[in-house]
Amino acid sequence: MKLKKIAILSLSLIYSMNAFSIAKTITEGDFISPENTYLNDNPINSTSLSSSPMKNEITRPILDEFVSDFYIYHMNSYHHSPSDNSEKTVEIIRITDEIIRKMDKEIRKIIPKENFDIEKTLITDNQFRDKSIDLDNTSGNFKEAVLGYLANFSSHTDTPILIPNSNEPVSFNKNKIDNLANTKNKILIQRHHRLPDSKLNELEKNILRGKGVSTPKETVLKLEDNFVKKITAIQNKQEEQDQERNRNDNLLDQKIHQTINKLNRHIGETNENKDTIDNKNNINKNRTKILSIEHMSNTNAVNSNTNKTNIKTNKDNININKNKIDENADAIDESRITIIKNTNNITENTLQINDIKENTINSVDINGVRLPLKNHLSHLYNQQSTGRSQFNALKENFEHFKSDTQNRFYKVEKRANQGIASVAAMSNLPFTDNATFSTAIGIGNYRNATALAWGMQYRINENIKVRASTAWNESNSWVSAGGVGISW
Repeated sequence: MKLKKIAILSLSLIYSMNAFSIAKTITEGDFISPENTYLNDNPINSTSLSSSPMKNEITRPILDEFVSDFYIYHMNSYHHSPSDNSEKTVEIIRITDEIIRKMDKEIRKIIPKENFDIEKTLITDNQFRDKSIDLDNTSGNFKEAVLGYLANFSSHTDTPILIPNSNEPVSFNKNKIDNLANTKNKILIQRHHRLPDSKLNELEKNILRGKGVSTPKETVLKLEDNFVKKITAIQNKQEEQDQERNRNDNLLDQKIHQTINKLNRHIGETNENKDTIDNKNNINKNRTKILSIEHMSNTNAVNSNTNKTNIKTNKDNININKNKIDENADAIDESRITIIKNTNNITENTLQINDIKENTINSVDINGVRLPLKNHLSHLYNQQSTGRSQFNALKENFEHFKSDTQNRFYKVEKRANQGIASVAAMSNLPFTDNATFSTAIGIGNYRNATALAWGMQYRINENIKVRASTAWNESNSWVSAGGVGISW
């Protein structure tokens, strides 16, 4: 506890020394209200003071969070609704003309049926920069496409846009855009006149602006007084909690000791009861054993009488078995003689079976010739294999002959059909009999063949005519014919 107090007091002294070392000139007009600082939980994006040193806006404070790392502004401003006089948070995204034009082209590619013109709304018809696009008043596809384009801006741009006075390319913070997509606040897109400087340049500017702010003495003293009061209150509360904890620990220790004493008394009483119960159980066990011994004595007496009777019976049975053994010995001698005879018969039968096997089963009589059965079967198998091979060869040759014959018949039939079609075409050449010279063309068809004919006729005089014709068919074959006619 002493170390905690020393640490807290040291921090308060260090804070006071730094605060008084910064405050050189203090005026009543430089008072900073909590609403205009970043000590509150919801900092706004714009900070203004009532005095002149920071009358201008700090558009990008150091500890603020942005939708984009460089040029997209995430502003939590308050919109007063005239209908219900309530304050509503509005999310504002400011982008430059170059980004507006690129976004307009990409959105038209993604949603070609969308009639909303981003460039016309924010640039052409927005000379005074007082118009904006409310994404909540557009279609769901349009809002999703715009936020998706901003979240993936670097992948849609072939030529990157660079931050002024820096080689850093413009990029977006995808997580912030995703948060905007899920927010219920109104989202506005506004036209901005320029890209901001890089992070480093802007940080330096904000540091220089912050140095110009003087710290009011009254505020520092008030903050220090509140700080000390809070620390004292925390220490008092901690001491009260420590005292309460000590009281609870003492009460708990007393209850634990009382409970342990009660358990010890119960354990002693339980052990005494256990000894008594064990003695009673031992007495019952001994009584049971004595009764068992008496019963066993009576049983043994009965068993002795029974054994005497059984011994006499066994003696009689032994005599009977002795007579039967003598009878069995005579029967065994007779069986031995019979077994010897059967053994001789089996030996003779074995010799006869072997002779039959060699002379009858393993050889066969074919055309008066005695051949071994194994060799004969092997020879038959070889002949059968040779015959099967020859049969397959003949079958293959026959199939080839059959196919070749069918092809020849088809070619002969096709040529015949083509010849008939050629003759039919030449026979239908319409010559003019009255002309001295005439020519004609004809066509003929027969089944699957077609032919084209051409012919000439020359009339030498009224009684003599000369005619020649030729026909061409599908197989590039030519059929020609000619003749002379004489009449008198």
